[in-house]
Amino acid sequence: MMNSKLKQRLISPKFMTKFAVMYLIGSALMLGCAPLALLYGSFDDSLIYGFLLTLLPLSWFHTFFNKNYANSYFLKLTNRLHVIIFALGVLYLGFILLNRFL
Repeated sequence: MMNSKLKQRLISPKFMTKFAVMYLIGSALMLGCAPLALLYGSFDDSLIYGFLLTLLPLSWFHTFFNKNYANSYFLKLTNRLHVIIFALGVLYLGFILLNRFL
């Protein structure tokens, strides 16, 4: 259990804004590398990459419970972006599975 001072420091708007920037950079890199995983990876590699791409937005789940911290531009952008990344991850997995089994 975290004490309240540590919890407040971890979810402060300044830290959350930095985390949002890191999330945007990381998600852009993962989306940019998705074609490389399709071209050069085996089926297992592509499937694991698709699961990671699908699970990436779940790291941002706490914004559902802490809407009062979504006050900066980056946090609002990230709140919209994680839905898009989740949808792209599901489409990526669907594409891999369709190519494998059809």
